[in-house]
Amino acid sequence: MVTLLILIGTTQTHKMAQETNILIQVSNDGATWTDLVTLSNGTVSHKHSGLTLGTTKYYRTIAKGDGVNTLDSDPSTVVNVASGFVQRYQDVLNYASTNSIGVPSFVQNVINDNKYRNLIRAGFLHEPNKSLDKLNVFWVFKQEAGTPYEFMTLNWRDASKHRLVNQGTNNVSFIGGSGFKAAGSNSQIMGSDFYPSLDADIMGLTDSSMFFKTFDIPTTYVSPSRIAGADHDDSASQIMAQVVGYKGLMMRLFDKEQQDPYGDMNNYFYANAKGDKNTFFENSIFSAFQSMTLGRGATKTTAELKLFGATHINIPYPTEAAVGLEYFGLGKDVLYDQQELTNILRGTYNFESSIINRGIKVTIADTSGFPSLYYPKVYKSDPFKTYFTGLTKKYIVFYSTNHEDPGSAQIPANGAIGWGECDHPDLSGYVDKGIVAKDTPNPIAGYQSETPSVIINPNDPNGQHIWFFYHPTNTFPDAGGIQQTRLLTASGGIGFNDVLFTDRGKVLGITTTESGYSVAHTGYADAYVEADGSVLIIHSTKNWSADTEVGIPNIGKSTCPGNSYVFTRIDSDMDITSFMPYFRQFHHGPSLFFIRNSIQYAVCRNASFIINDVTTSSKISLFQCDGSYHPSIILGNISGVDSGNDNSNAGYYIEGDTLYVYYIKNLTDLYVGTWDLKNLD
Repeated sequence: MVTLLILIGTTQTHKMAQETNILIQVSNDGATWTDLVTLSNGTVSHKHSGLTLGTTKYYRTIAKGDGVNTLDSDPSTVVNVASGFVQRYQDVLNYASTNSIGVPSFVQNVINDNKYRNLIRAGFLHEPNKSLDKLNVFWVFKQEAGTPYEFMTLNWRDASKHRLVNQGTNNVSFIGGSGFKAAGSNSQIMGSDFYPSLDADIMGLTDSSMFFKTFDIPTTYVSPSRIAGADHDDSASQIMAQVVGYKGLMMRLFDKEQQDPYGDMNNYFYANAKGDKNTFFENSIFSAFQSMTLGRGATKTTAELKLFGATHINIPYPTEAAVGLEYFGLGKDVLYDQQELTNILRGTYNFESSIINRGIKVTIADTSGFPSLYYPKVYKSDPFKTYFTGLTKKYIVFYSTNHEDPGSAQIPANGAIGWGECDHPDLSGYVDKGIVAKDTPNPIAGYQSETPSVIINPNDPNGQHIWFFYHPTNTFPDAGGIQQTRLLTASGGIGFNDVLFTDRGKVLGITTTESGYSVAHTGYADAYVEADGSVLIIHSTKNWSADTEVGIPNIGKSTCPGNSYVFTRIDSDMDITSFMPYFRQFHHGPSLFFIRNSIQYAVCRNASFIINDVTTSSKISLFQCDGSYHPSIILGNISGVDSGNDNSNAGYYIEGDTLYVYYIKNLTDLYVGTWDLKNLD
């Protein structure tokens, strides 16, 4: 049941001076009226409760006074109680109704509306500017059995364009709950009135993808199953996707000069077993998501795109073996967003909203003299005020330079860690305090010093309860040619700029396997004090170096009882990649692990390392973990187009139900956004 707010106009054309009451009447058809409620004179609104979604109501008001009732307003325009649908989906429903096309049931409409909302939240569709969409054409066929056939032929981007039409001898079949299916070589084929070279205003020649989900793919083949294609005898090339065998899907780009539907222009793009580094497609029989940049073939053809077939030299080539489609789309390259799109279309995208920018931007580099920013970390000040007499604000902020020239001297220009104070986790009231330990005999400066992580350890054997982890580059004296985490301890001071640290050395060590990496690494440490007083470190064991090395990047887990500086490696090369979509990596640099409702989660960047693109492809993502700091499921991206995507690095802090995300763009601009953790409940 829902409530509708009825607004009553204050200027009433038939209002009488003797008016004492206002009568609101309601109608189901605009002709037969019943009294709803009588309100006192001057009332400007009324809530009509107990309405059922999907119903239509008309309202009018009547002025009452001196025993004479005067019609106060013309009947209102249609009030659709189901108008809570997002406008982009309502546009499709409106088009269907205007053109006498049946619409889905209310239950199916809610499902479709949810997909639309998530497509908009994730940036695949834009409301209201369609020119900013990432999808050029998009059809969704997986609907409940009672959904009208014609409704599923409508293009979700713009229902007025590129409606699918049966062009074969027989209509493509609809399988309720699954989608459209062509049974085989009986000339079932659909035209789209979409000509890539003419209509592709979103997808581009080098920025395009084909994405679809199949069902009922046979495990043995007499002939291939054509999913989609387009070509013409006067075109430069053809695009086609077809299933060629069990665990195999092929993308063909045809050359018109060959005049041969089985010839190829750029060789075949095969999809073999998952795990092959050249796998672009997972086996559709496992309900996987397929996406691939089409490249040259995407916009060269002047022929019509057809589903379940193609046209070659004006001769239709329909599907030759049974194939079903749940959805099909063309658009911009969605390689980096494929997991998010998959979750939306599967109905497993659970987030209510993306990161919300709080309007705070701090360019710390301007005040510190740092040429770049890296690894922002926020802590509450109160626990540290016991050890530092100069702290005056509620929060401490640490940051470092991002891969500056390590040089050979301990000077800030060659890398350093800075700090400041602020009044709120959104960084309001931020005051920069300078460089950590700059004016002490043991400064943290030079040699690409970066990535601070600070804890208070009550069990330190020397009473130095401040434990400060960071790492310099492999040119640091005592580094041994490896970027290794170092532990510094201190008793306190006035502030972190003058604290006197004791260097406890390379506490995490390095394994034989790690020594074999082209770039061995034990940096990017995140420190946690466990309930039993032990200290746990989650740290990188190798940064990006080469796509020939398995598990990029890897992370390790080390622990010590807290009453010594001797750490034991309890986990190396943790599996943080096999659950990720291809080209994506759990980027521990940094991450934040936390518990909510007895479930362990992690938040960190979801970036692309294999193709060496860790900035333009980077998202902020949530992961579910196994309770032992192993991320096992990517739940989805929480960053949006203007709230964390394409960041160069990020940091995280939690207070109450709010996750604060500090993300950096242009290497120097630090932005703050929030995400509501209640979305996980």
